Amino acid sequence: MNKVINFGYYTVGILLEFFQYIWSQIQLRLFYQKWRVTNFLSDYDFVNLEKPKLLVAITHVTSTEESKCAEKGKEKTDKLTQTIEGIFRSFSGCELKILINTITDRHITQFLPDYQKNKIEVIEQVEIDPMLVGFRSQDEFIKREEQFDWFLYLEDDIIIYDSTFLNKIQCFNANSGSLKKILLPHRYEMLEGKKTYIDFSYDPSDNTAFMNWNKLSILEIGELKFCEFGNPHAGLYCLSKEQLKIWRKSGRFWKEKDIMVGPLESAATCCLFECFSLYKPHPCNLQFLEVQHWDTKYSLAMKTLSWKSDTRG
Repeated sequence: MNKVINFGYYTVGILLEFFQYIWSQIQLRLFYQKWRVTNFLSDYDFVNLEKPKLLVAITHVTSTEESKCAEKGKEKTDKLTQTIEGIFRSFSGCELKILINTITDRHITQFLPDYQKNKIEVIEQVEIDPMLVGFRSQDEFIKREEQFDWFLYLEDDIIIYDSTFLNKIQCFNANSGSLKKILLPHRYEMLEGKKTYIDFSYDPSDNTAFMNWNKLSILEIGELKFCEFGNPHAGLYCLSKEQLKIWRKSGRFWKEKDIMVGPLESAATCCLFECFSLYKPHPCNLQFLEVQHWDTKYSLAMKTLSWKSDTRG
């Protein structure tokens, strides 16, 4: 009896192996046949999508010593190299032109890799305080207003790691209700594997840092929220052609004026207040739009601070 039972199990096992083999062969045949059908029915007419035209202006000023010596200028060269690489990475789907907005004998573009040097245009400003050179990017944008769709200003230590960056700006512009609302990113630094957002407000009375925002002007787009922060600085701004025209027609009376924090921050962000409301992603979706500040100085400084929740919004 045991022999009969064992034979039965043996037979069933063989049949199962056989059917599994047959089924795997059928699956392979179906796969190959589907591949042949897909190739046979392929549409070889590629859609020729027009690339958005993006003009990038990177403000970059070094000391004369750094500009004359590769070793002394290495840190600044590394920063600028990373900034340009971020542009290549994040805007590969755009028709790009990159300007380096600087001063004669105060830049290290000659130390950049050859492939980067071949893809940038160096604009050497004259008769300008080095602290105010960032404002001249506005003029470079306006000169080329009709040649491009988008205009991106950024400092030379801001790194973008987001190939959907421009799409997010477009989406915000299309749904914010007004072209006078600008979306800016949050900045962060990396230190010893820790990511720290650095656009905080500081209270010297108790050595605390906090993020505060205007709770009355919160803007909701789908499931995302955006708001105006107490510290608007982002180290960059990105305007559409229509927004640049609005700014130009305003007269730009705040050009080359120290409006808030300092001249560098005024050129990179605060000058926009003359004409626009500045938004960043709400704390509940902080990471929606962000850029890296290629430094650690704020992260190191914030090690000594304590954080408190927002009570001022």
